[in-house]
Amino acid sequence: MIIGPGSPEWQQQRAQGIGGSDIAAICGLSKFCTPRQVWEEKTGRSGPQKESPALEWGHRLEEAVLGKFADNHGTVERFPLLPAMHHHPSVPIARASLDGMLRRPDGTGEPVDAKTTRVAWDTIPADYFLQVQWQMGVTGTKAGWLAVLRSGREYEEHHVTFDRPLFEDALEFAQVWWRDHVLADTPPPATRSDDLATVFTPHPGMKITIDADQWDAYLDARRAAQRANDWLAMLEADMKLAVGDATEVVVDGTVVATWRPRKPTVGIDRRKLEQEFPDVFASVVKEGKESRTWLIK
Repeated sequence: MIIGPGSPEWQQQRAQGIGGSDIAAICGLSKFCTPRQVWEEKTGRSGPQKESPALEWGHRLEEAVLGKFADNHGTVERFPLLPAMHHHPSVPIARASLDGMLRRPDGTGEPVDAKTTRVAWDTIPADYFLQVQWQMGVTGTKAGWLAVLRSGREYEEHHVTFDRPLFEDALEFAQVWWRDHVLADTPPPATRSDDLATVFTPHPGMKITIDADQWDAYLDARRAAQRANDWLAMLEADMKLAVGDATEVVVDGTVVATWRPRKPTVGIDRRKLEQEFPDVFASVVKEGKESRTWLIK
């Protein structure tokens, strides 16, 4: 049976090992996923993480990005010519699902990872760099690529050379992490507020005393962040005054920002819909996850 990307069988194989995005997450480098979220998925406590709009559109644009890369370099193999899941020859949990593989005339391959972003890179982000290193290590290749579409219109490529010591360190870390957390069924520590909803059960009225210095440090950081936000808002307002009727900002001949009109948003009067059309409301409403509100007194 051929296992296709995204199929239930593929999801099952993905849940039984560490892939490229997983290794970045368990190392604390991912912007999209925490170590605890990876653990919840691998132990069956949750399904695959729901895609954010940015990730969804990144996947939708993957074909176009790889098409541009192929225009520049030649044939890029994809599924079904390329397996949906690659396995490391000696470490079963080390796995990789590739966007594509550039096939060289001598038969060697180089993994190609398609990315979309809104910001310029001075260097390759650490999570993406590690992801490509992992893909190369699992597939036994010596080089790889990041094909990047920025802001929907600017394309760039980054050629990455395999760093064996880095991969071996990551491989060892992944095996220890899998043993200590997945096999031992022991969660890693919560690292972001995203994790806390699954860690604690709120008890109304329960109070706890914390160190005054810790609280003061938090308040100082909060005030500093507010001052920075206020300063940023003032600078942005000055910038927009300077832009005026223009729609693009140019620095040294390069467009660095745009300020374009967009269509008005369309909203729904939730209360009116619920009161006047309760059956319709009940059929379309979606409940989100329970959350807790942090309020400073």
